[in-house]
Amino acid sequence: MKLASEFHDGMTLPADTPFKVYGEADKPVTVSIDFNSGVFWPSDGTFAVELKPHKAGGPYTMFIECNGVVTKLHDIYFA
Repeated sequence: MKLASEFHDGMTLPADTPFKVYGEADKPVTVSIDFNSGVFWPSDGTFAVELKPHKAGGPYTMFIECNGVVTKLHDIYFA
């Protein structure tokens, strides 16, 4: 699994609007942040998971799981 380059530690995401986390994967991907999660099963080598709107604030940690491997992104803010 490889996230798109715009997803990294310390990023700021838009508050109060749905947002997509996307990248490349060949196995099912689960993305969660603050008990808000989505799952996607890639069919063409890419994935995009749309998460529900999140209130402004932070810092949060985003967890991305693919095939048992968890990637953590730290210090995520919503503004």
